[in-house]
Amino acid sequence: MWLVPFKVFVPAGYLMVVIQREVLGYRMDTGAITPFILDGYILSFLVLVLGASIQRSLAPRRAYLSTCAFAAGVFLFGFLLLPYLAHP
Repeated sequence: MWLVPFKVFVPAGYLMVVIQREVLGYRMDTGAITPFILDGYILSFLVLVLGASIQRSLAPRRAYLSTCAFAAGVFLFGFLLLPYLAHP
């Protein structure tokens, strides 16, 4: 239950950057949102890995695998952010 905000942030962070780029145009500074998203991804990854390690021993296997999938999703969405970070 306490992992839900971090699980929501994983896809929502990517969407925030994509929407900002589309609204403001491709030739823009990355602004304040990109460091927020990257720091949020680092924090989310750490919390999700910690939560998965706790769920492995206490929760059902399905909850553990779901949390691991979201932790892997941090890397996927971080990789998808690279083109947006490469252009000034």
